[in-house]
Amino acid sequence: MALNHSPKLITNGLVHAYDFENILSYTGSGSTVNSLVSNATGTTTGTSFNSTSPKSFSFGGDGDNINLSHGPIFNSALAGTIIVWADQDSTKTQIQALYQEGNANGLGHEKEFHFHVNTNDTLGFFAESANGTGLSFNGSTATTANTFFCGAVSFTGFTSSPMSGKIYLNGVLDGSGSLDSTYAGTDTPTISKIGSMHDTSFPSGNPRALKGKVAAVYIYNRQLTDTEIFKNFIALRGRFGL
Repeated sequence: MALNHSPKLITNGLVHAYDFENILSYTGSGSTVNSLVSNATGTTTGTSFNSTSPKSFSFGGDGDNINLSHGPIFNSALAGTIIVWADQDSTKTQIQALYQEGNANGLGHEKEFHFHVNTNDTLGFFAESANGTGLSFNGSTATTANTFFCGAVSFTGFTSSPMSGKIYLNGVLDGSGSLDSTYAGTDTPTISKIGSMHDTSFPSGNPRALKGKVAAVYIYNRQLTDTEIFKNFIALRGRFGL
């Protein structure tokens, strides 16, 4: 495992780790990124790489993305946690996806979900259930434009009754929500992406994509505790001057 931090990141349940400061995750050239804890890879489209620490990929808000080979992993009873180190542009007219699992056109497909930045700069989460319903909740604290932050979302399994989740900003619980009924739907998501929710054909060429940077993404197959989320923030905060 190529995760060398002090204090160390939580590794229990860590299934994919993309950290672009680490040459094993991205060599500095080409269009392929690698998970540090699995054989998964990702293919960059439209992004540019920032080679000065904190190393990151820039996304232009126009559909730039990293398409991950591992595909969706949260379309069942599996609980999970997603942690993203990112920054976002000050101007936005749409929500901006940090991480999404779904289909090519995303919105409107059952069992699609996305972790995103809202137009008011808070963090948000939405999991699509049957008939356009779903679990939706937001953080209460605005992120600062053009400044790196650590955003995290943890959630129970999609078939939990009720499904519930929490949002964290810089290691601190910032919001939560629950769905009154069991998460439903028959669609099977096919893709997972960093930085974009849709392709550019939907809706009306608006991909609800990130305009900003992503430096690292960590994906867990369990719901981390509040303490574990904070420990992960502490492990990397120095790199980002937080």
